[in-house]
Amino acid sequence: MIMFQQMLHICLLIAAICYALASSNSEVNRLFEDLFDNYNKLARPVRNPLEAISIHFKFKLLQLLDVRERDQVIMTNGWLIHNWIDYRLTWNPLEYGNATMIHIPGEVFFQSILLKLLFS
Repeated sequence: MIMFQQMLHICLLIAAICYALASSNSEVNRLFEDLFDNYNKLARPVRNPLEAISIHFKFKLLQLLDVRERDQVIMTNGWLIHNWIDYRLTWNPLEYGNATMIHIPGEVFFQSILLKLLFS
């Protein structure tokens, strides 16, 4: 009898976990649909066309590849991380199962950047 009760508790626990995962997944799916309905990734993410976009940059150095002191040149390998706020991608977490963060794979506005560093 005790074994049966333990198995029943385990089954109920697994069912509750599956239900929670399924409902949170459907909330995230609904969030994606609401965010990207009529989203144009070519449009600048500003309410006013005259407004500037504030883009924050960070360089994460991974490797120092080469140093040519005579030519005053260094070669590095790293990540250029940049971020900005897109007002079109905000939501109230309470309306979407308390989702406060989602991963968006390349579906958003992307600022083209030409980076050229010259120092003397």
